[in-house]
Amino acid sequence: MESRRKPPQCYLNNMNDGAQGRIIKIAATGATRHRIFSLGLVEGSTVIFRDKNPLTKSIRVVIRGRSLELAEELAQEIVVEVNS
Repeated sequence: MESRRKPPQCYLNNMNDGAQGRIIKIAATGATRHRIFSLGLVEGSTVIFRDKNPLTKSIRVVIRGRSLELAEELAQEIVVEVNS
């Protein structure tokens, strides 16, 4: 019998440069959750992590063909299943 491993999960801000994954959970609540959804970051969406900017404490991702810069505080609320 073949065992299937579950793909690794992490918060969006912990992904490696160039990694691709699928959003599986938005952990935020209230206004923060609404802000994340308004940016187009919804469960089931594919996201590509571009890079981290330590000076501005932000990350750059591509979602639905659009480049987006997010504060790390928002990215810490998004759980991603990383594609291998």
